[in-house]
Amino acid sequence: MAAEEEVKSKKRLKRPSKDHLNFVIAVSAVLISAASFIATYIQSEASLNQVKAETWPYLQVEHGNVNDDLNQEIYFHLENVGVGPAKVKSFRIKLQDRYLNDAYHLVELVFDEGGTLSCESNNCLFTNTVSPKILPQGDVLKVFSLFPDEQNLPLWYTLNTVRWRLQPEACYCSLLDECYETNFDTEPTPVEECKIAPKQEFARS
Repeated sequence: MAAEEEVKSKKRLKRPSKDHLNFVIAVSAVLISAASFIATYIQSEASLNQVKAETWPYLQVEHGNVNDDLNQEIYFHLENVGVGPAKVKSFRIKLQDRYLNDAYHLVELVFDEGGTLSCESNNCLFTNTVSPKILPQGDVLKVFSLFPDEQNLPLWYTLNTVRWRLQPEACYCSLLDECYETNFDTEPTPVEECKIAPKQEFARS
């Protein structure tokens, strides 16, 4: 009886084999490595998302008939209200489903009063190239503007009405090449890349 108890005790006190210990150590090392990889991945994703948030551009258009100096001026502006620079890849303006080449094309389509543009005292049609261009955070790009004078007053009033019917579209990217399309009525839509149609672009350089 005593001999049987001694055998059972020895069985209970039997140490794990070397192979078993090596297996446990190997599995533990794999689990630790996996946990470390997951933690690094999560940290990397968090850092990337933070960088994306810190470089996120957001374009808006603004138009009006009185400038900041309270002077009469028809203007159409593109503004970056995001937190990072915007790489403007494409910018288009439609009027009645027709894409405009530039501000002078707009004038040709809407101005039928027989008048002429006057550039006296710098009161003329001001235009600017829009794309491709980098628009820093907080910057405003004047797409076109017109100050009124005696000669172009009919055009000024015409543009003051027509500006509400202009339909701008744009595609722009962040510094990380995160790209977005927008019609400025709804939230920008992420896209893989900006597609450019040269014949539809407005004031492209």
